[in-house]
Amino acid sequence: MLPPDTPRTNEQIEVEIAKLQAELRERKQKERKDALVMIKPLIVQYQFTLKELGLDSGEAPAAMKTKATPGMTYQNPKNPDQIWKGHGRQPKWIKDELSAGKTMKDLEAKQS
Repeated sequence: MLPPDTPRTNEQIEVEIAKLQAELRERKQKERKDALVMIKPLIVQYQFTLKELGLDSGEAPAAMKTKATPGMTYQNPKNPDQIWKGHGRQPKWIKDELSAGKTMKDLEAKQS
């Protein structure tokens, strides 16, 4: 412990803050645990439902959003610089190739 008039370094302050944050987390966890010990028997005794406790909106939980998986990449056989990832409107070159009898499989970009 430093004398009262000695200035503390930033590092010392950060260490103190970290200790206080850890103490606060522990206190909050203990408060939650103590509160649960107090209310759980009452919930069981009076047979409260989730809806009565305001914990059930009656709706199904919202589905989690997932990232779209990468689709196929298509490449113009006449101009390899032109590619299409399969999203949005088909480019003219895809329509032209399909009209000429090619399939989407024929237009898939070659994996290197």
